[in-house]
Amino acid sequence: MAFNMFIILFLQCVAAHPETRNLFVKANIPMYIYPFLGTKSKEKPYEYLRLSSLGVIGALVKDNDEDIITFLLQTQVFCYCIRCIEVGTILSRTVATFIIERILISDQGMKYCITFADRFYVITQVLSRMLDKLPEEPSHRLLKLIIHCFLRLSDGLTRDVDSLSLCLPRSLRDSRVINLVSEDPVAMSYLRRLYCNVAAGRKPNGAAGKQPNGASGAESNGRVAKG
Repeated sequence: MAFNMFIILFLQCVAAHPETRNLFVKANIPMYIYPFLGTKSKEKPYEYLRLSSLGVIGALVKDNDEDIITFLLQTQVFCYCIRCIEVGTILSRTVATFIIERILISDQGMKYCITFADRFYVITQVLSRMLDKLPEEPSHRLLKLIIHCFLRLSDGLTRDVDSLSLCLPRSLRDSRVINLVSEDPVAMSYLRRLYCNVAAGRKPNGAAGKQPNGASGAESNGRVAKG
């Protein structure tokens, strides 16, 4: 286990360096750490491996390289991030959400997330469940990432009332949650813009924007679609 940790830390350095990052991806090396991201075990040794492996992916997405985003989407990194959010500690959840945020910042990543209804709903549900846990495990950084993810989703879709409501969970109006970022001007700016996007989508004469394919008022409980 210690040897695995050493190797993953080395891979983090390779993934973070601008001269080796793209070669690292072209060699498909990130796929060798995916099994660590997919484990369901919550034991500490596996959590360390999970967190370190997420660190490798996090290093890859920092510069928003479109080729790297394409590779990660094609190799189903979104599914692994969601698995880490579901079983990992708050540190793993934070890094996994950071990866999702960086993907959403790219146009390609945005398209991936909003093209299909089941994929969109799974992402919003996972983010909402994390919000519900924040009063028990407060984290300013995680909340800021979640808000930005919802903002990016709302930027990409001007949708009907039912779909827009999914972009703004009730917990985002909970004072216990909002107080975590009340002194962060950037996070509060994200939150205000999110509220504005939702309000604009509720106007009867608002422009009809794009909806996920197959969208309906009912929430989908399916897994993130592959593709």
